[in-house]
Amino acid sequence: MKYLYIFLLNGLIVSISILLSKLSLLMDSKIVGQNNVTSTFGILIGIGLVVLGLTIRVIASLQFYSHSVRVLTLNVQNILITTGVYQFSHNPLYLGIVLIFLGNILVSGSVFGIFLWLTSLSFCHYWISEKEERQLSDKFGSQYRKYKKAFGSIHKIAR
Repeated sequence: MKYLYIFLLNGLIVSISILLSKLSLLMDSKIVGQNNVTSTFGILIGIGLVVLGLTIRVIASLQFYSHSVRVLTLNVQNILITTGVYQFSHNPLYLGIVLIFLGNILVSGSVFGIFLWLTSLSFCHYWISEKEERQLSDKFGSQYRKYKKAFGSIHKIAR
């Protein structure tokens, strides 16, 4: 059942990302005055980013489930995972979303999509920095502060 959930959740994320990139193409023609800016290189990089983002999300989701932790919740978990993909990123689930969205924007060639992507990146930054980091620090105390200090800033992907 957990594999079905992982498949459906990540399928939904990719679908929303594709929808947003298609909507941003409409905005390109209305606001920017052009349809799209595509290239074979951009498409290949975009597909690579989507695959990388999905891979990171699936691995992170499997890690959550191996510790009996729910993937989609607004509450702080009962365990602090610091191994696997979590040794490279404080929040690989958000990182995966950001990469998937950027990849789809590059595939679509939308200029407005880059603006939309930067906006979503700002939201993820705010959500992680202002909300989740504070909650994790409150719940796990010195254990989380030690993890954060050893890792560095949450905004770095890897040391």
